[in-house]
Amino acid sequence: MRHRLPRQRQRQLRQLLLLALPEASQEDKVRAAAVLGIVAGDDLLILNDRNFVFALWSMAGDQRPEVRASAELVLGGLDSECTQWIKTGIHEAVRHDQDNITRDAETARLPDK
Repeated sequence: MRHRLPRQRQRQLRQLLLLALPEASQEDKVRAAAVLGIVAGDDLLILNDRNFVFALWSMAGDQRPEVRASAELVLGGLDSECTQWIKTGIHEAVRHDQDNITRDAETARLPDK
């Protein structure tokens, strides 16, 4: 029989793991910016992870609601959550935005009943 940790303990362990996460590399930041069509220059690459997330959030614009919403969530959290967003979260958010655009376009093409 498997034993599950209580939710509070799971959250504590997750936070400890996130605290151990090293800052995003410059390569991570370049990839994160590129997914938004932004060329990450020195002005972005010198920022710490939290400020980098804020910079991308401000550049994302209204056409990227999932990117902006996910950035807002991590900006309210731990620095390590910002790092994780740079490494993977922004890529997931961009996919969600693209999926939503595709879905909306398909819905718009459907004939009225």
